[in-house]
Amino acid sequence: MEILSLFVANLRATFTIREVSLRLKKPYALIHRNISGLLAEGFIKKDRHRLLSLALENRRATLAYIEELRTLTIDARLAALLTPLVDAVADGVLLLYGSHARGDARRESDVDVLLIADDTAERERVSLRASRSRVHLVTVSRDEARAMLRRRDERNVVNETLDNHLVLANGQAYHGLVDDAG
Repeated sequence: MEILSLFVANLRATFTIREVSLRLKKPYALIHRNISGLLAEGFIKKDRHRLLSLALENRRATLAYIEELRTLTIDARLAALLTPLVDAVADGVLLLYGSHARGDARRESDVDVLLIADDTAERERVSLRASRSRVHLVTVSRDEARAMLRRRDERNVVNETLDNHLVLANGQAYHGLVDDAG
């Protein structure tokens, strides 16, 4: 699970087995054995340079489940701050990104949240709840998110979430957007 969590947290990243071993602080042989299984099952893929990346294709439900497990790492204070926003989301995708998602936030750090939603009422509902807290909310439509994802080399809020996020609501829809954008 730790291996998949690393790949899910870094959707654009590629790793060698040694890099995974070092990042997770686990023995190389153990990581190699587990990655071999993940390769065989199609969760991870290897490119022509033998670099490993997450195989997003047809794995939306599994990736969404892993995203849910990753949210368990959020501390109670932050969870209490985010719960009203999560409760206001219906069909949109809600992501935590920035220092809180990376795990290096300081007490004075902003809480950066991205909402990807088309429904105006949903966007307003989440925005109102965010305005009552110290959450910095950015909202974009699904079409805007897809357009940003198609420009992978461009720095924008949606691309920032690819390598630094925790999905708070609707992980399957998020991975669908990422998958569809290529």
